[in-house]
Amino acid sequence: TIRWGGQIEGVELSAEGSLRLAIAGGQRVDADLLFGCDGAWSKVRSVVSTTKPYYCGITIVETWISLVDTRHADVGELVGPGIFLATSDDKALIAQRNGDGNIRVYVAFRVPEDWTRRCGFAFDQVDAARQGLLKMFAGWAPHLCEMLTAADVFIPRALYTHPPRQAAWLAWNNVTLLGDAAHVMPFFTGKGVNLAMLDAVELADNLTSGRFADISQALRAYET
Repeated sequence: TIRWGGQIEGVELSAEGSLRLAIAGGQRVDADLLFGCDGAWSKVRSVVSTTKPYYCGITIVETWISLVDTRHADVGELVGPGIFLATSDDKALIAQRNGDGNIRVYVAFRVPEDWTRRCGFAFDQVDAARQGLLKMFAGWAPHLCEMLTAADVFIPRALYTHPPRQAAWLAWNNVTLLGDAAHVMPFFTGKGVNLAMLDAVELADNLTSGRFADISQALRAYET
């Protein structure tokens, strides 16, 4: 059974020894086995790790250009069929061709964590955000700045990560992590979703291969 929209607020042990999930809205659900794949701010991760996400020094502004080949053919030609990247002066424009005729653009800055509150313009006011970002890219080539003038919306996102190495994990016999909940990284590597899928394949293989005496051994081997 798949339950959609059930945001996990916490995990605890029930009186019977099973896992109890606290779900937004006051629900409680018991589970025998728990895989936390709930992102960088994973509530499940807190069961097996004491580390907290920390700001990696980069904030991106996510935007996209719809119907790019019709409305902004020059940008479409510049990006081509894949990814375009331009960097300078602690700033970057990263554009990615999507399969729906749109181009997604990430405008990246090396700025303090609270920059979005102190930058002087509101991102939900599209024209004001556009002008504010264009000022920050003053001196960049006009054909690059067109990615900002053509953009339809601006969504700021501060990027967080976990320490690359962790000295110790709290071992549970029936809890483990996948994807960003296990090893979140800044998105510039382009490997995050691939690693999440690899995690899922390796975990499923360990649980179904018959190589391990019990679930606990399968989980420990997967984590190792």
